[in-house]
Amino acid sequence: MRERARLAAESSGSIGCPQGEIEIRNVSGERARYWTWEAVCRGHVYQCSKSTSSTSRCAEPPPVAPIAPAAPVAPIAPVAPVAPVAPVAPVAPVAPAG
Repeated sequence: MRERARLAAESSGSIGCPQGEIEIRNVSGERARYWTWEAVCRGHVYQCSKSTSSTSRCAEPPPVAPIAPAAPVAPIAPVAPVAPVAPVAPVAPVAPAG
């Protein structure tokens, strides 16, 4: 819990929100030399990172462009009717050998 409070304090200066309004989530690397986390404040999500040799940095990711609707598909051409198949003549039973 103290780790999240420390990350909120470090994020505060980068994102311009008071520490008490920042929610920290998705923390990784808590015991490593490089940490990443998300700082959420006032409806904005910031991606943050810090290494043992640098100060923390937070930035809002660029907006994701909406996916364009698919192009209309051309109608399928009608298929010609298939001619009926002639019935197969029954096969006479084969007598057992012997």
